Amino acid sequence: MKTKLLFTWESVYQVHEALSYRKDNFVNKYGKEWLHIFRHDELDVGQIQSALMGGGFFAAKSLVVIYGIPRDNITTNSAKAAEAQPVEELLQKHREQIPEDNILILVSYKPDKRTKSYKFFSKHAELKEFKPKKPKDLVPFVLSRATNLQDETKSLISTAQAQMIIASVGPTMYNLAHESQKLQYYAQYHQLEMLSDEQIQGLIYSQSEWDNFKILDSIVTDPSKVIPLIDEARDDGTDIFQFLGMLYRWLKIILWVCELHDAGVTSSKEVASTLKVHPFAASKQRSKAQTFQSKRTQIESLYLSLLHMDRDIKTGRFPAEWAWVQIKSLVSKIG
Repeated sequence: MKTKLLFTWESVYQVHEALSYRKDNFVNKYGKEWLHIFRHDELDVGQIQSALMGGGFFAAKSLVVIYGIPRDNITTNSAKAAEAQPVEELLQKHREQIPEDNILILVSYKPDKRTKSYKFFSKHAELKEFKPKKPKDLVPFVLSRATNLQDETKSLISTAQAQMIIASVGPTMYNLAHESQKLQYYAQYHQLEMLSDEQIQGLIYSQSEWDNFKILDSIVTDPSKVIPLIDEARDDGTDIFQFLGMLYRWLKIILWVCELHDAGVTSSKEVASTLKVHPFAASKQRSKAQTFQSKRTQIESLYLSLLHMDRDIKTGRFPAEWAWVQIKSLVSKIG
């Protein structure tokens, strides 16, 4: 059953890289119309059966990718039981009827290995595990990403600088890839062949700043996710004043983005120039201007409350040890 694959484990970046490689090769050879992708919230058993086993006399080879099967413990790839069960039953009962020319890839980042479905698919499919890379293995990854855009054989950084980036950004490969791309564009714009430590430190975002990005995104899109992230920051020993400062600086940028949106400024480059912020920060916030506008009143209230709390703590009016609880209380008011 070599054409039945199960892509799993928690290194989502590597899973996506491997999937992209396979999908691109397949489309180049057979055409996009024979590629079928079913997300965890789009598990239509009839359509899946048709994609896997349908087709007429002249049907070409198909590549079918199904996310969330076997059921995933990662919430962003977790299918509803009522939708996952009939798909799992279809694949188990009719496994032998799937044409050998068709390729089936199941994607479950962190499946529950105790379930019958996982045991079945891990036995009857070729298991492809993508385990997180160790820090030493991330160095060549960063070096391979931070290359000259005109000549990808030339690296813009040294091995020691790659280690410095990993220590600052953390081991998440998505973040490392994104930060490396920023270095590439900066070097291209300034026509540099190598980057200094100072230039790198001025461009990359640390792990704590990435965590705050998650918090800010969740405040707007799903406030319920913010509370455990705040607890994580507290438990990691984050300085409360550093945390407050990061939050209200970014909230200030969001509010300025809303003001510029009202004034008809739609270019991220214009936003970055006006606010004197890095283009990455501007584009990240500018892309969500409409969402921010819908919660503008709540964001303004949170921003002012954080400023007042910072002042009250520093003047002794409010105990610093209460700050984390108060932050969670303020965030919970954003619906």
